Amino acid sequence: MRKRFGWMLALSLAVALIGCGAEEPSLTGTGEAAATVDEAAETPEVGATDADGATDAADAADATDESGELADANNEESESMADIDPDTVYKVENNGGYFVKVGDYVYYRLQGPKALNTSSIGGMFLNYMNETIGEDPAPEECGVIRRLDPVTMEQEDVVTDIGCGPIFSDGKYLYLSEYSQGHGYVKYVSLSGKEEGKLCGGSVVGCDEASGLLAVNDWDSDTAETTLYLYRDMEKIGSYSAVNGYEVFGVTEHGLYFMEIQDDYVSAKYYEMSAETGEVIELGTAGGFDYAYPCAEQFLYAPDGVYFVMTGRDGSAAFVSDVVVSKATPGQAGSLTDYELPAFEGNEEFPVVPELYLDDSASVQGAQVAPGKAMLGSMEEGGDLLYTYAPDEYTVVLEPFRLETEKEDYRYIEQAADVIDEKVYIIISYAHRDPENDIGWRESYALDKMEYICVPLSEAKEYELATVEAE
Repeated sequence: MRKRFGWMLALSLAVALIGCGAEEPSLTGTGEAAATVDEAAETPEVGATDADGATDAADAADATDESGELADANNEESESMADIDPDTVYKVENNGGYFVKVGDYVYYRLQGPKALNTSSIGGMFLNYMNETIGEDPAPEECGVIRRLDPVTMEQEDVVTDIGCGPIFSDGKYLYLSEYSQGHGYVKYVSLSGKEEGKLCGGSVVGCDEASGLLAVNDWDSDTAETTLYLYRDMEKIGSYSAVNGYEVFGVTEHGLYFMEIQDDYVSAKYYEMSAETGEVIELGTAGGFDYAYPCAEQFLYAPDGVYFVMTGRDGSAAFVSDVVVSKATPGQAGSLTDYELPAFEGNEEFPVVPELYLDDSASVQGAQVAPGKAMLGSMEEGGDLLYTYAPDEYTVVLEPFRLETEKEDYRYIEQAADVIDEKVYIIISYAHRDPENDIGWRESYALDKMEYICVPLSEAKEYELATVEAE
């Protein structure tokens, strides 16, 4: 069943509640809608659940289902997977997501019970560090980076982890943002887990596997100065510092693209840090809002240039008051120009933050929800797993997926939903209200558990990857 998206989709909860200038790694995935579950489904047995809500225990228990395509995802001691060649640069898909495919395997972070921040505004838990973890944490305080074979669903732990946020890869290494006693640093890990080390301080904000470029953000608490660093093959090639702050759009084979907030705090200059020389090129200025604060929203690398979406946000809730779409030519100073998107549903009457995508002719288009996105949403009742095969149109993949609950102040909240090779990888938290940590009207939630799930679109079944109970 397909439906049209109207203007009902809310802004990302994390952006609305936290704002756009947060130091934590930026969120990915949609997360506009958060659904709840009924009391009877508080601790569902997630093996392989079909669209009618029935659980096939046999499929979940067997090593391989009847088709031979999927195996049990709960095999904690699976046989060793094929060796990974350390000299090969593998193809990377969904770089900067919470699930990243490198070569034949999907990597994701399984946070440990004590590594999870157990309370957060809006109930978003993936991008917060736990400041209580020391430099030499005990095993129970750590999470792990896991490697999943998406064909057999076998998985194994690659390396212990005390970080948070998205995962990046250059095709040979994983780059992780980790934190210890409030200090951030970048850790690199080989795909086999046999080699690891600290690259530098800060957190990862971008990576391009085609060029081996890695972007790192660091903040000096003494000077209140933030600095962007650009690395190629773990060698620093450029840097840029700013007092007012900056936001990163993305990294391509041409370099690092970011914007610096100006002294008026209503406009921003766009820059490219060259992949060849590390030189910083000024592309132009955008914004000039009446009173709104500039925020970087999206970046798209297209055959005819690079495209940017910036919003002007105001108020304590960071409401969108302006949207600016711009285009620039890589390597060409002063090439930034406004770009007028073809009209799409909902953007004529009030500001809508578009999601950019390339159509079949490689032309840049915009939509409230671009094709190829998955999310937890609601129809007449309950929470469904939705997927957009076409812009602003969604198909119900699983109905119901997580039902509403009659239990007061408890709810399921989507943390991330990544799509790789026609499979939806989704992280959902089960949390309850935590009013003692509210900030004004902003509601806080305390985490009870986190579910990691894979749903092949062709099967409309869910496969449990892992469940972590918070401590």
